Amino acid sequence: MNERNKDLGLYVPCEDDQEVICLCEGVTKGEIREKVNQGLMTMKEVRKFLRTGMGPCQGKRCRPKVKVIIEEILGKPAADVEDELIRPSIKAEKMSNIIQAKVVGNLDH
Repeated sequence: MNERNKDLGLYVPCEDDQEVICLCEGVTKGEIREKVNQGLMTMKEVRKFLRTGMGPCQGKRCRPKVKVIIEEILGKPAADVEDELIRPSIKAEKMSNIIQAKVVGNLDH
C-alpha cells in the first residue's frame, strides 16, 4: 500500500493544538496536525503549505518540532520523515543594515 493512501482517520483536535510551533509565521501545532492528517507527509510539503520555516529564523526554532509532529502522526521514526534541503544564507547580514539600505534607497526591492 502506498503511504499516500494510508487512512489516518478523522482529525481529532487535541488540548495543545493552540501551541505556536513556528513563532515567525504563527503556525500552531493544531494546524500542522490537521494538514498532516489531510495528506502532507514531508517537511517540504508542510513548509510550502503552512510556511513553517519561512520566517526570519529560517526554521532554526521550529524545524525539529515540526518533524516530531509529522513522525507522531504518521507513526514513523524521525529518520524516515523526509527532510527538506536546508539552504543557509550565503552571507549573514544584520537586519539593521537591511533596514537602513531600504530606508536610503540602496535596496532594489
